[in-house]
Amino acid sequence: MHHAGKQPSFTTSPLFTYTTDLVAVLADGVIVAANPAMIAVVPGLIGQQIDNLIHSEDWEQLFGRLSNVPSGGPIMGRLATRPSVALSWAWFDDGEGHTVISGREMLPREEYDRSATREIVLREKAELETRVAQAEDFLDSLINAMPDFIYVVDRSTAITYCNDEFAKIIGYTRREDVEDRLIDDVLSPDLAAYLKSQVHHVFSTGEPLHVVETLDLPGGRVHADTYKIPLTGSNGEVIALVGSSRDITELIDTRTALAERTADLERINHALREAEIESETALEKERELHHVKNRFLWVVAHEFRTPLTVISLSIDLLDSYFDIMTPDKRQDQLVRMRSQLKRLGALIDEIGYIHRLQTGGFTLRVTPVDLPRFLRAIANETELVRGEAGRVTITSTPAKITAALDETLMQQVFSNLISNALKYSGKLTPVSVRVEVHGSKILIAVEDSGIGISSDELNQVFQPFFRGSETTGIPGTGLGLTIVKQSVEAHGGTIRLDSVVGKGTTVTVELPLVVALDQIVV
Repeated sequence: MHHAGKQPSFTTSPLFTYTTDLVAVLADGVIVAANPAMIAVVPGLIGQQIDNLIHSEDWEQLFGRLSNVPSGGPIMGRLATRPSVALSWAWFDDGEGHTVISGREMLPREEYDRSATREIVLREKAELETRVAQAEDFLDSLINAMPDFIYVVDRSTAITYCNDEFAKIIGYTRREDVEDRLIDDVLSPDLAAYLKSQVHHVFSTGEPLHVVETLDLPGGRVHADTYKIPLTGSNGEVIALVGSSRDITELIDTRTALAERTADLERINHALREAEIESETALEKERELHHVKNRFLWVVAHEFRTPLTVISLSIDLLDSYFDIMTPDKRQDQLVRMRSQLKRLGALIDEIGYIHRLQTGGFTLRVTPVDLPRFLRAIANETELVRGEAGRVTITSTPAKITAALDETLMQQVFSNLISNALKYSGKLTPVSVRVEVHGSKILIAVEDSGIGISSDELNQVFQPFFRGSETTGIPGTGLGLTIVKQSVEAHGGTIRLDSVVGKGTTVTVELPLVVALDQIVV
């Protein structure tokens, strides 16, 4: 750097020394300092007047600005020594009595216009590419969030795109592990051959393919509702296949469960028909079986028809409107079917209990049970199911009583008794359960203030399928008290029922305080 006269303080800075802009410092119109870039372009500049630097044709407008405005720019001006070089000039007052001017070389006008146009085009292109990338990212996120298994296969059978659900269902953690790989490389040989046959069909026919299929995948067997759609190029040729599979395993499993429950019901009907035929040798037995049959048919007509109708309706809705239903709507239908299947299962289980208890097919499994706590848990569960918390009170004398019981059977016994007490009495009336020890016996009394049972029906309440005249309009099978009586007797106990119409019912169960396994006969 060359200079003359008093030097500005900033001329010692690295920025002044190493900038590629042409910088000169003026004092009273004389150039007193210049940076290396300026010296290289205009040697011998220090000590000269500023008008020796700027071309005479451009000097007037630049000098007018320098004289009147403390800082400004940019103004185009050519060098006096190199007229072909146009620079964009800017200037400012450094506060120390100097004017600093800085020039940056400019392109010729034609090149500048072309450069500016190219810059605009490139900027618009970049903005368009950004918007396209954002749209692609949004579409990718949308497809990746879908629960269906989505994939794209090209003519070479390479999987060019898939979502995470597809990658997971075929045994991979990330879709990046699947994309751009051949079907043969990511699927088992049997599954790869099956999928490639479908790919070949779509590519050769150009027609979409819809199948309901069962696939053996790494995570297990999956039932899927699958569409395979051809993608065509501008010339009409199929260039890729888009596959979309919806997991309908839950729906298929529900149908299977329904079929199994129906088969169970058919087997029970068959067993009852056989029992009726075998009992024809005794008139009394025949009458009893005839009565049981009539009651059973009544139960089937009234208690089985409703859940079967609901299930059938839900299946029809899913069959007809599955594709347009939201996931929540489809889930609602599945929940309804499960609820009704559970109801059917409970009815069938009751019939199964009766059958096993009557034919000796039930093995008693006795364990020590804290009876008051056991009863409290049953009461809480029953209240929760019926939505009637706090109605059942339990008292025990003494406070802790341990009995040897089969918990499964006793769960049936006291669930039935407490449920009946709640069902057949007003929602605001209490139900009490008293537990007392009398010598070697335990007495459990369940008492309500409900509708009661007429005296002429008391001797029938423990018969299978019997329902009192006061229970009209209240759901039930008439099997509960039959199960209760036989379960209590299996423990060597007894049961008594006292009731007055309009005042309520008390059921008293008497059980041995200690039950020895070798004394039990079922």
